[in-house]
Amino acid sequence: MARVTDMTHGRPIRLILLFSLPLMLGSVFQQLYTIVDTIIIGRGVGMQALASIGAADWINWLVLWGLQGFTQGFAILAAQEFGAGAYDRLRRVLAMIVKLSCWFGIAVTIISLLLVRPLLAIIAASFANIALDLLFVMGFG
Repeated sequence: MARVTDMTHGRPIRLILLFSLPLMLGSVFQQLYTIVDTIIIGRGVGMQALASIGAADWINWLVLWGLQGFTQGFAILAAQEFGAGAYDRLRRVLAMIVKLSCWFGIAVTIISLLLVRPLLAIIAASFANIALDLLFVMGFG
């Protein structure tokens, strides 16, 4: 098994920093990507395309946050089995997590594809076709 850090022993501030720094660094890179993407699309493609990103992006994040919340719930089960040292049960839990995540991902994709047009109609986006294309690219690109 790979190197495992025991988060229950040691100085808490050091453990928290070592755990959170990669997460914070990932967030910084995500923000930089968003800024560069906005500049390129705003200058290169135009304001209507930039506005369509604003209309479509919240739908994308809504789906991603829902999936993230779903999978974080799975992490609790895996962490309990890992903490208990029950590696045989952990393997079964991880296999079930993979299966459920695949099925849930398929279901969310189908539901999202069915609801994307009505959601864009609700916000009355005059640029709905661009936003729709963008959502399909984000979902399947």
